[in-house]
Amino acid sequence: MSASRKSIRSKTKKHVRLTRTAYSCITIVLLSISGYFAIESWSGWNTHQALNVEVENNRVLRNQLEEEKAQLEKKQRDLTNPDYLEFIARGKYQVSRYGEQIFMFPNMAPENSASDADGTQGIEDTYRQHIAQEDGTLADTPSDQTAGR
Repeated sequence: MSASRKSIRSKTKKHVRLTRTAYSCITIVLLSISGYFAIESWSGWNTHQALNVEVENNRVLRNQLEEEKAQLEKKQRDLTNPDYLEFIARGKYQVSRYGEQIFMFPNMAPENSASDADGTQGIEDTYRQHIAQEDGTLADTPSDQTAGR
């Protein structure tokens, strides 16, 4: 073998070694970049899921608040109705007209429940039944619904 062939082989071996090293470096860089994007994608997906849960919780809260608002608006309408106010005053506070006598029977007295903080729920149900009887319609009250059971 001649010297020129040895130098060509050594140059070829160096070239192959450099090429393998370069390919290895490029592979490591590409794997690192792929790993970074995979981690970012997973993090983004987790954030998306957390936001979806938060949105659903806010929807539930909004529905609860809308129901509460409807109840408060109904109560506001009732409190502007003079017949309702008279009924409440007569039932809860036993206000009477001049010369009128009020008789309270123990089994007819409204019961205060934990959900009825101001003690008017039983009176309100009675009022709704009274109005429904006058109108000839059925009242939509919880006591009417439980009576059918």
